[in-house]
Amino acid sequence: MKKISVLILISLLLISCDQKIENVSYNAIETIDRLNDELKEDKTDEDLYVDLFNAYVINNEYFEAIRVIDKALDNTDGQKTKELIEDLRDGYDVLDTNGAFCKHIMIDYDIDQTDQTYQRNVDFYQGKTDKVSIDRIGTDVDDDLSFNDEKLYKKSNYTIYLLEDDMIVDIFHYTYDTSSRDFADLKENHYSVRYDGDDVYYVSDDGLTDHYQNGKLIEEIYDNGDQSYNIIYEYDDNGHIQSYTKTNTSGVTKVTVTRHENGIPESVEEYNDFVADPEFDTEARTSKTISEYDDEGKIIAKTDYFNDEISAILNFEYDNEGRLYKETFINPDPSPFAFGSYERVYTYDDNGYLIRSDDLLDPDHYTKYEYNDDHTMVTVYTLYLGNEDPDASKVTDTQEYELHH
Repeated sequence: MKKISVLILISLLLISCDQKIENVSYNAIETIDRLNDELKEDKTDEDLYVDLFNAYVINNEYFEAIRVIDKALDNTDGQKTKELIEDLRDGYDVLDTNGAFCKHIMIDYDIDQTDQTYQRNVDFYQGKTDKVSIDRIGTDVDDDLSFNDEKLYKKSNYTIYLLEDDMIVDIFHYTYDTSSRDFADLKENHYSVRYDGDDVYYVSDDGLTDHYQNGKLIEEIYDNGDQSYNIIYEYDDNGHIQSYTKTNTSGVTKVTVTRHENGIPESVEEYNDFVADPEFDTEARTSKTISEYDDEGKIIAKTDYFNDEISAILNFEYDNEGRLYKETFINPDPSPFAFGSYERVYTYDDNGYLIRSDDLLDPDHYTKYEYNDDHTMVTVYTLYLGNEDPDASKVTDTQEYELHH
């Protein structure tokens, strides 16, 4: 499902356990407070976590309920919690402390996706162009090794689907500020879902509507009052997107895809016909980017055009192991303010990990990569070779990253 990680499903029945059931009173808020106090005294009691999970679900605090599972796995041997997770995947009856049935829920909780620390994808350090899936295109496109050096990798279990009569009616997707390593800046994205025959509409609170027909995304409509756009999708006979067209107040963008026989894109062309500012700068401009791929999905070339003139060329070469060996960037703009051309070559150790990159057009600088014993951490050094002593090098920058395998 586009833009939303399908990791958690929750089905609800319209029963409120905050009311009296069979003349027995249950107060979810009081129960939550009591259980949290008890866990402060003994955070290894798994039964307390299960009761707290139920209480949060009953009180419609689904994000907190999922966090309880995280904490139980961290603080206990996890046996009962893992049993709970298996039950949640098959369908689980949430009961209050009086044993009264409240809700039936399903959660596709992934134990391997509970780490909330930022990590770098180890593919970068093994010479692979980064695998960043693009839903619209259906493969890994338009991402070269250099720029991937700045990308961060994060896992999440926090997408929640609420169901009525086995139909999704609400989606809650939780994210947090990428500059933070905790949930202090948590953001909730909410979508409501409408059905009309074979058509399904996902409507977000921020003004985006995704229109699906027979399981395929055919249109996006966005209007938040200040900005708006519309995207139309077209498919080939094999169900792959062959083009999509985006229209807004600035102009039109059209992306066209040609594919290898195995369905992997061979080229992706993005064409823009636009004005810089519809109110103050209405001069018509065009830009175009053509990206080319081999039949394994590795990018081999990327060419940018502005007003029909080439503005940048990026080429990629791979060794016999399929690792990125050489990356060449050509900027035809002679201006001193333009981004400089480069010709980078990458060196790997016997285990296939990147250990050095050199720019053949800038021999005074290079980048070195060092790893810990189990290759879960990498330290990146940027070095400058002194003119007076070519054997001596000076570290100008150091960065350290966790690696995700």
